[in-house]
Amino acid sequence: MAPDKIRSFRKQFNNAIPQDVVFGVFTSDEIKKLSVVKISTPLTFTSLGHTLAGGLYDQALGPSQQGITCTTCSNNIFKCTGHMGHIDLPLPVINPLFHSNVITFLSCSCLSCHKILFPEARKLLLISQLQLLDRGHVVQAMEMEQVFSNAMSMNEGLSDEAFAAIVSVEIDKRTESIMCDEVKTVEDWKQSEVLRSQFINSIK
Repeated sequence: MAPDKIRSFRKQFNNAIPQDVVFGVFTSDEIKKLSVVKISTPLTFTSLGHTLAGGLYDQALGPSQQGITCTTCSNNIFKCTGHMGHIDLPLPVINPLFHSNVITFLSCSCLSCHKILFPEARKLLLISQLQLLDRGHVVQAMEMEQVFSNAMSMNEGLSDEAFAAIVSVEIDKRTESIMCDEVKTVEDWKQSEVLRSQFINSIK
């Protein structure tokens, strides 16, 4: 990048304040785009001690010892930062980080139509709570449970469909109002992941 463009870039973003940060996991396509080599063999070295192409010590991933040059960036072991490879799995595998949540959703889903088997009003509540947590509104997400309980006590005897329609209006209105507020503190963000699991597990 030319020096004048760098100065312009710095001037434009020097005083910028991030509004939010979102973390996620790479998709299969994103992983393959970042990958420099496909790992295709469990072997690492030949009988002569040389690294195998497609192995865990493939030189495209970075030098494994001094005197070897990275075939991706052409740097030595001191300057190469290492590169990502990938393994094509023969079958889908659940990310271990999401294992408990996947089990929860499967346990309350219909194996024929795959729909979540709990009342529509409860679905609306859970969606609202997760949306609020995504924005860092921890306290408000917990308070939505009370909003739901109040609606239940005021509308006893209604069918699930009628109750869901009433709850939908109330929850949507409150959620939209809260979303307009400033995101809360870093401490709220830390609590949100714990609450996310609690909200999801509560649907069992």
